[in-house]
Order: sequence, then structure tokens, then C-alpha cells
Amino acid sequence: MIELDPDLDPRCLPLAWLLGRWEGAGVGERADGGGSYRFGQELVVGHDGRPFLSYESSSWVLDDAGRVTEAGSRETGYLRPVEPAPVGVRVGKGPDDAPDTDPEGDPDAYPAPEAHDTELLLAHADGLVELWVGRRDGARLELATDAVVRVPGAPGRAAGHRLYGLVEGDLLWAWDAGVGSRLTSVMSARLKKVGPAPVALVPPGLADPAPPAPEA
Repeated sequence: MIELDPDLDPRCLPLAWLLGRWEGAGVGERADGGGSYRFGQELVVGHDGRPFLSYESSSWVLDDAGRVTEAGSRETGYLRPVEPAPVGVRVGKGPDDAPDTDPEGDPDAYPAPEAHDTELLLAHADGLVELWVGRRDGARLELATDAVVRVPGAPGRAAGHRLYGLVEGDLLWAWDAGVGSRLTSVMSARLKKVGPAPVALVPPGLADPAPPAPEA
């Protein structure tokens, strides 16, 4: 059962199943082709009463015994429920980028999706910022990249696909990425809810404002 926070903005109710502190493990694929690896993950999704959710994920590479061997990916951002955008908004890199990301000129590489109702703005510690758009269907959320911005030396990912879903009380998610329509698995995991969603409705020190000064 999903417990609803009375302070949650009503527009965020369709995403309330994501709220909480989640922990678990999964499998990732190394970008350099070095094979797969196991990782542990903590995902924290919270809110502050406004019409968006905060999103922060940290992961750690694990050895076969489950011990941490090195730090993994980190990403932070915001999930926003929105009014459906007009049908025909393209998902992924636009046609102007097709010569670079799709050298074979595949006309189906950038299909126009149905109207999207959810946006995810995500910043990665390795130098990428991504805008994801997609649709939700009950406790299921599917997203694709709409824009990708990178700093020099950042990974060359140009497009991506993410899927989140609530299954038997656990949060399952998968991330594929690549160039053009050629996407391969990056990470996938099964997470269990270990705590409630963090809520920060009023900044510390402002909950009880000082009374106004008496008139002279």
C-alpha cells in the first residue's frame, strides 16, 4: 500500500509510488566494453510541497562477496508531472543531429512519440545533463531522452531509455543508452523501500518567523 503525504502537491500524486528511500543491487555494463559488474544503489525520491519530486541516486561497485570496491555513478535531478505535450514532439536527438548519431540515415531512428506527461531533468557526476520525457501508466514510468548536454571529456551517450516500475512492492528500473537508435544496457536494479520520502517543506530557521518589530 502506498501511503500518501498530505503535504504532497496533488499534481504529484500519479508519481507518489516513487517516493521514499530505496536500496538494493543490480547489474551494470562497462562503457569501455570491459564486461558486466554488480553494484549497490541508494535512490532517494522526496518532495518539498511544490509540484515536482527530487531525485538523487548513488551507486557503488561490488565484488563477488558484496563488498564495495569503488564508487559508481551519481545523478541528481527533478521529476515533474506536466500537462501532456502536443503529439509529435520528438524524443531523443533531433533530426539535425541525425548525420552524427545515425550514420545510416535510418528514418525510424527518431520516432515521434505520443504526448508525454512526465519530465526528468538529470545531472550526472561524469559531466552529462539530460532532459527525459515520457509517459506514466499506473505504477510504471517510461522515459526517453529529449536533449543531452555534455562537457568536454564526458561519455558520448547521445540517447537513452529508462523504465521504472513497482513490482511486488519493490522498485525495478532499467537504463539503456547509446548513439541514435542503437541502445544497449547500462544499468538495471531491484530496490527495496527502506524509509519514507524526505520532506523539506520549510527551510530550517524559518518555521517560526520572528514577530514584526513594534512601531516607533
